[in-house]
Amino acid sequence: MGGVSDSQKEEAGGALKRAIAELEIQETMRKYILNIAQEKTIHHFSIIEELGPTFFDEKVNYNSLGGSNVNTVFEISVKNWGLDGEGRINPPLSLFMDVNIRIISIEDGEVLYSTIFKYEGMEKSKFTKWAANNGQLFREEFNRVCQSLAEKIVREIFLTPES
Repeated sequence: MGGVSDSQKEEAGGALKRAIAELEIQETMRKYILNIAQEKTIHHFSIIEELGPTFFDEKVNYNSLGGSNVNTVFEISVKNWGLDGEGRINPPLSLFMDVNIRIISIEDGEVLYSTIFKYEGMEKSKFTKWAANNGQLFREEFNRVCQSLAEKIVREIFLTPES
């Protein structure tokens, strides 16, 4: 990164690593979607602890839910995320996230629906600015991305289009 000392890079990298660990990307995305789905739909949703994917493409067996009152699983998996910029040294970066959604039948394990929702944040800043103040800008943008993606996912999957 041009114009940034090694110590500034190291300090910024450490601040972002701490912010990322505290944000719990996968769990936080699930909670955003759950909250919006419960608020805006008539469906009952709950997080099944210890059963969903903990990383993208993890194969999860939902057989243990057979005989329960759960008939489908709404699986949420953060596929990819990060800061991305183009071209030159130390470019402005924006936060992006891809979330894989699957709806799976408990009865037969069939995947009823599967798609990936993508989002790229509007905020573009230099790496050190993302990390400043304990990653404050990164944390704020992360929450905006989660909110926006969660609203889009719930709207497109569970809400009927308005005429």
